[in-house]
Amino acid sequence: MMSQAVVDAVRILQDRTRKARDNYELERIDRALDEILRNPMNITPAKAQVKSAWGHAYTVLEKRKALTRPQPIEEMFVHPQVEEFGYAQTEMICWISSELGFKEAERSLLIDLALGHDCEILAQRDGLPVQRVREHISRSRKRARGLKANLFLTA
Repeated sequence: MMSQAVVDAVRILQDRTRKARDNYELERIDRALDEILRNPMNITPAKAQVKSAWGHAYTVLEKRKALTRPQPIEEMFVHPQVEEFGYAQTEMICWISSELGFKEAERSLLIDLALGHDCEILAQRDGLPVQRVREHISRSRKRARGLKANLFLTA
């Protein structure tokens, strides 16, 4: 059971919801509704309840905003907050493995490089001169940079 003043206050806030322009305003309305509904038998006039709850919601959201510094989305991907051991290596290997633009030889070479193998080891393993392996590495990296750039242009 709710008092008529609470019902009217809820209707006022629901009308504001229909006219809301952004998520901040919706969050503020939600906080105000929570506060009003905590005391369903309140007989204070509806407009006074809405004004009070609206102000308290602003205060709560401003405190929340002060706790977290807004960060541009580009920084979140360039400088991760927490770096797990091997995370970057795993991400790189997954991308190389799933990218369709690589030839199989390039894919294999780039995965070997991501795993930490150097050109001398790869040259010895494949029976090629070191200079030839360096050329393959250079060409494979060039293709990878091009595919990575295309990924950001099309996304």
